Amino acid sequence: REERDGEAIHAYKQALILSPKFAKAWFNLGVLQGKLGNPQEKLRSYRKAVEADHNFGEAWHNLGVMYNAFGKAEEGREAFDRARKLLNPKLRVAESIEFKSATTPDGAPDRPTAAPPP
Repeated sequence: REERDGEAIHAYKQALILSPKFAKAWFNLGVLQGKLGNPQEKLRSYRKAVEADHNFGEAWHNLGVMYNAFGKAEEGREAFDRARKLLNPKLRVAESIEFKSATTPDGAPDRPTAAPPP
């Protein structure tokens, strides 16, 4: 099994030489590196995946897991927030409706964003 995983890692690395913005390859490489016990390379691969595709929700989620594993709670929270928004279409629609209802047609807030002074 490890031999096949090693071969797959080699194949992904070759593909990434030809197409360094291939986000799914970076993601899959991270998964395999995790299986083989390479957490630093796993983290690096997930970073590369989200750099290649900023809207890759699963990669943001896995990046959040890795940040937390390395004790980087703030980065983990930010990655999870991004993943949650990308992976939950209902949340995206609700946020869009909320934004539109709180703004005028030109995008300016139609109500105060802070309480008036006493």
